[in-house]
Amino acid sequence: MKEVAKTYLKCPISKILIPLDESQHSRRAVQFAGYLGASLGKSLSDLTLLRVLILSYLARHVSYIDFRAEVLKESKTFKRIREGHIEKNIMPSLDEAEKTLKDIGIGARIEKLIIEGDPAAEIIKVADKGNHSAILMAKRGLSEIKGFLLGSVTNKVAHTASGQTVYTVGQRILKDKTCPNIAKQHLLRRLA
Repeated sequence: MKEVAKTYLKCPISKILIPLDESQHSRRAVQFAGYLGASLGKSLSDLTLLRVLILSYLARHVSYIDFRAEVLKESKTFKRIREGHIEKNIMPSLDEAEKTLKDIGIGARIEKLIIEGDPAAEIIKVADKGNHSAILMAKRGLSEIKGFLLGSVTNKVAHTASGQTVYTVGQRILKDKTCPNIAKQHLLRRLA
């Protein structure tokens, strides 16, 4: 009987970046990441939840925001309001996303980041700097109007990312934690 050498494939997804906003679409992306991550098991080492604030980016790039807005943005009052917004609105949504991931079965380290800037550029920067192997994001964010004004963040990321695979999550997600493992087993059988 001929002995067949077993070939084990290393999972190419070890670190996932999930850019989020307040949309239902982002919540679906978190769920999908949870099911994908749970199926990867110990192959997944890190998962990063990222929220990009765009206020200062808009102020720098929209011509009708006058100088007073820039001065206001640097004031202590504005900074206090911004920090309050992060504490009351942004952190709870990141905490909720982290809880969802853990409830689904993610055992990997989960990092939460909040940064300011152009969403697509910052997503790519974080992915590159953090050596993320995948970016998993929703097809659509908060509004079509923002997409019209700023361009689709997902589209920009998909066309700019060079060191990561970009996954976009649609309307419906498969909740089978074993699906990728079945595909891997099938591939191994075909190689044997």
